[in-house]
Amino acid sequence: MVEFYKIVEENASGCCPECGYSWDKGDAMDVLKSNYPKLGEEESLKQAKRLYNWTPENPRRFSHLLFIEASDGDYNFDGQSGYYQCPNCQISWHSFTGQRTDMYKTMLDKHLAMDEFMKELMEKNKNK
Repeated sequence: MVEFYKIVEENASGCCPECGYSWDKGDAMDVLKSNYPKLGEEESLKQAKRLYNWTPENPRRFSHLLFIEASDGDYNFDGQSGYYQCPNCQISWHSFTGQRTDMYKTMLDKHLAMDEFMKELMEKNKNK
């Protein structure tokens, strides 16, 4: 069990220290090209730089990590303080302290179960 793990840009596309799952979702330029195949090379470079600060000298990668920004009920979110969660084992680490928690594991399990329930309900309603 990894009690502290500070997630920063350099390791956000690495592997989970808890379960070993790869968080690497691919090079930003490659993802951009696959999502927008009609963009030319020059326009792809321009968009990658503008959107992701991607350059050949500074290639950026996407991550599978989830970001959870908890609220104390005031709904004031700062977009920075929160938890990075592994989508595989659902263990989370605080974005500033690196403190490990599994307090969001149940929430995600329930969300996934609700998502499945809603899909089934939609399918049943289609047949009526």
